[in-house]
Amino acid sequence: MHASQLQARCLLQMSLPKRPLQCHMVMQTRSVFPIRKQPRDGGQRSGLILTRAAAGSVKEGTSLKDNAAFKAAVPGSEGKKLSLDSLIGKEALVAFFFPKAGTSGCTVEAAQFREHQKEFDGLGAKIVGISGDSPKDLDMFQQAQRLTYPLLADELGELRKAFGIEPMTRVTFVMDKEGKVIMVYQGPKGSDPKEHIKKSLAALKSQSGGGDNSGLANDASKAGQNAPTAGDMNSLKNLPDEANESYTGAETL
Repeated sequence: MHASQLQARCLLQMSLPKRPLQCHMVMQTRSVFPIRKQPRDGGQRSGLILTRAAAGSVKEGTSLKDNAAFKAAVPGSEGKKLSLDSLIGKEALVAFFFPKAGTSGCTVEAAQFREHQKEFDGLGAKIVGISGDSPKDLDMFQQAQRLTYPLLADELGELRKAFGIEPMTRVTFVMDKEGKVIMVYQGPKGSDPKEHIKKSLAALKSQSGGGDNSGLANDASKAGQNAPTAGDMNSLKNLPDEANESYTGAETL
């Protein structure tokens, strides 16, 4: 096409009227089929989970007697199903949620609760440990640490959701015999697991008007002497321990 012909065609196109019909059709198409942008978090699901957790938060003063999750039977160690509701009535209850059976921090915490079992008994309180481990793993953990209290396998995280706490966190609740929460404790990340035993005993003693528990910190070595060796723990399949090279971050678990 010669330059003169191209120039003539351009002038002709410029002189033609606009075509509003086509523009209208484009606008219709865009309104009928809007483009939906995905949220940055991949959807609204994460927001829903956070809302549920916040709504289910259990605080001091909360009564759990009418909480459905509190009454639900959960598989546990020794092949037994237990509900938290069945563990109270005549006695108070200390329920400690721990991240993972066999890890260093959880082993220290579980052993310390065992070492102070008689003290809790004297204050009229039962103890129960709760984690997301399987009943089989909790069975082995209970046997290895010679724990004198039951463990519950919250594999689906229903109890954690009901209490409003995040997965893989360490939180302890103390309830009176009526099912009312008198203490909630979650230490800062990396804190000493033994603080959960101290806080629990202090809460129970304050209810009964008892003394302090200042001697607890000196019992760590005693708990270590009574606990199984690393070799004993290595004999338990699927349960990591301090000597397991695949385990890292003991201070956070």
